[in-house]
Amino acid sequence: MSRQRATWNDQHASTGKKHLPKNSTPLYLRLALVAISLVPLQQAFTINIGSPLKPSELLMAGSIVLWLFSSRKKKSPAEFKLIIALLAILLLSALFHLAARTPLGDFLGYSRSPDGDLIFYTIYPIFVLFMWRVASEVPHEMFQKAIKLSIWVCFAGVAFQLAMMQMDRVDILELFSYETKIRSESLTGSGEGAMRNGTFTEGQHLGFFSAISVLVAWRCRAYLTLSVALFTLAYSQSTTGIVGLVLVVFLLVLMRPSTRAAIKIGMGLAASVITVLLVDSLRNLIILQAAKLGLAAGSHQIEGATASIEVRSLKTEIAWRMMWDNPILGVGPGRFGFWYFKDPASIDSPFWYFLPDRRTIAENAYMQIGSELGVIALLVFIAFMWSLLKRVRRNDKTLLGVFFLIALGIASQSSWTFIPIWIFSAFIISGTYESDPDVDPALVGINQGMIADPRKPNSVD
Repeated sequence: MSRQRATWNDQHASTGKKHLPKNSTPLYLRLALVAISLVPLQQAFTINIGSPLKPSELLMAGSIVLWLFSSRKKKSPAEFKLIIALLAILLLSALFHLAARTPLGDFLGYSRSPDGDLIFYTIYPIFVLFMWRVASEVPHEMFQKAIKLSIWVCFAGVAFQLAMMQMDRVDILELFSYETKIRSESLTGSGEGAMRNGTFTEGQHLGFFSAISVLVAWRCRAYLTLSVALFTLAYSQSTTGIVGLVLVVFLLVLMRPSTRAAIKIGMGLAASVITVLLVDSLRNLIILQAAKLGLAAGSHQIEGATASIEVRSLKTEIAWRMMWDNPILGVGPGRFGFWYFKDPASIDSPFWYFLPDRRTIAENAYMQIGSELGVIALLVFIAFMWSLLKRVRRNDKTLLGVFFLIALGIASQSSWTFIPIWIFSAFIISGTYESDPDVDPALVGINQGMIADPRKPNSVD
């Protein structure tokens, strides 16, 4: 062993730098990297097995299995204890509701049996949280490259959807499992419904991914990739994504002001204003966002523009009451929709909520956790988010921005197990290990004295 170590040092002494051996990254991390790059394929290019089976899920399943039997794991981040606590509450809630056999009434929108559905929504969060644990080990430089690739995958999916829409070939989109029934206001002013979801199920899913992708591309100084992410964000028409990104950027500038940052923001604003004035569809996008927020300047121009925020508010109120009616273990994993119509206020829901194939969801991941798993589970999740904030508050600006967008976006997400939430949370963990290693010495099984300190990622003003 000592002879091998001496030989290794001799081979690299002449360069003045020490490098890791080639192919040192474990297979489970390589699978995780490919999975991260394919994260945008949340609906399109999936296999329907009652729910979409995603390429990233298949790859991460293999990665998790290899990770479980690997001797080259990193030490778990401190947040993993909170994740284990959340999983314990999840299992207790599931076991209780399986045993209690509470009468549930009508099961609108549920294709599985009540017990089968509960078991599915118990197993899937376990998988997603272990996905987060494995992804948090991905070396940060590699993680950034995988996310940059995922931005282009997302853009390719959006471009394909746009092309098929122009050719009126919805059948081809459906062949590749695109969601084609959810439509929004067309930005061309035609009045026709337009798809805005890309490879995701909904536009707000695409908006969540794209808004955070903008910051990651900015952090990497990958300006072409940043432009692509901005395009997919605008395409999504997501109010949370668009307004959230604007607010977060201004917040970061105010928190850590600098002349250089102010100049960049000013130039960006000037370019944005000119572009909006010249491009009709972008001007319509601004009007639409104003209308969604109920601003007088835009709300009268689009009928029913505030319906989304009104319904979300209604469901959040019902979820809040549901949580306090069942504070210990909630109503059970996946069972928000079972109990939604027990609340008298549900009568104010849009008519399509009462269709037999419509499954009601909280559309607020915080309240979904609280209503389905109870108050304690929600507090544990908030503690997890607080721990992430402590990691990034004195770190790179853009990681702080990523955290703020995650925290804001969760409030409008359809599910707390939405994979991009946990991939971007793992990205924060990856970027804030104390040594921020490109490859951890213990991970690849070599002596720490044989390698130099890794290069820190560039900060962004």
